[in-house]
Amino acid sequence: MSVSIFAEGTFEEQVQDLVNYIVRNKAEEERSAAIQPFQESLRAEYSDEQEKKRKVIKQILDKVSGFGEGNEKEIQGFFNLLFAHLFSSHGPDLATSFPPLLSTIESASSPRPVIKFQILSNLYNALPLDSTYRLQVFSALLRLASAQNNLDILHLAKSDVELWLDQWTASGDEKSKLLEEISCALEFPPAVNISLLDHLAYEFLLLYARRVSPTSPYYQNGAVRLLATTLRTSTIFDFDTLLTINSVVAIKDHPLFSLLQVFLNNGLSELNSWISSHKEVLAQNDISTDVLERKMRLLTLASLGFKNVGQKISYNWKAWVIDVIRSNLLSGKLSQTTETLYSNGNFWSPGLLSWKKSLDSVLDVIATARKQAGNAPPSAPPPPANTDAAPVTA
Repeated sequence: MSVSIFAEGTFEEQVQDLVNYIVRNKAEEERSAAIQPFQESLRAEYSDEQEKKRKVIKQILDKVSGFGEGNEKEIQGFFNLLFAHLFSSHGPDLATSFPPLLSTIESASSPRPVIKFQILSNLYNALPLDSTYRLQVFSALLRLASAQNNLDILHLAKSDVELWLDQWTASGDEKSKLLEEISCALEFPPAVNISLLDHLAYEFLLLYARRVSPTSPYYQNGAVRLLATTLRTSTIFDFDTLLTINSVVAIKDHPLFSLLQVFLNNGLSELNSWISSHKEVLAQNDISTDVLERKMRLLTLASLGFKNVGQKISYNWKAWVIDVIRSNLLSGKLSQTTETLYSNGNFWSPGLLSWKKSLDSVLDVIATARKQAGNAPPSAPPPPANTDAAPVTA
């Protein structure tokens, strides 16, 4: 038997197709007994046709316990037809029927993970763009892709996720939890290009920290993880952005915030002192001392270049000069014959000067706001304005 979402026939005939698929692996006597309740339900009297469809489809859903005994085409056809009848019979009222169905699909055994991914993708795309259940299906897709070490299949892009979050009618905490799941999946997967994944995780952590509500249980956790990722990743030097995020400034008593202040206000000797007294903090957050020292050296060199714009700087550390230019922290020309660097300026130190001046005032403002609000955490910035989006595929 082959089942298709384009199956012809009446509702009763399509129900018979669905039921036949569910019982196909049973012995003949068992099949007859299993089919009988559905036949009786179809013959029963109902107040209207919609009530009949709703009760019969619910009856079918209760019997779905896995993918059944079918080939890939039949499995997909069965679920596509079931999805179509579920949405037409229940409308948006899926609170009791949808979660068990999603759980059944996610936990079902499959000889090929791609089958499960295709079924979940079909379910995602069958739902309305603003459906809260899209978030739940996407979360299941994320878990599946992460378990298979195949996050690339999701084509994750921050701009897409932002649009979806604005579309879905889910709660703020549900959206924050999804962003946490995405960033966790990206942070430490076994992959070749760890640097690229670190940057993608950083982008989602920024989104996470900006959108999470001050009353959310994820508020502080998101800020700590964002700080850790920024400090941990050797190619991220944008500390300015961190001070614009309320949840980050709100954890000013956390040891990692004091490390951020070292980068904003001090140098290598102060960094080494901090490291010597916070080794457990670094271990807990998987932050390498070598990465921290390298970042500080590059930032110090960039600051030196900023102070000497338009001048030649002698150097004895060619590798460091090359690294600081490659990191887009400094612009200049090297002369190997004279071992000098002609500084054209840089992209970091001007911001550094303003950060140092503004850090204390920012913290003072936050402290004042806390006192006025009875020690409540500061309000998070509003989420991006909602925008129209084209239909999205998972």
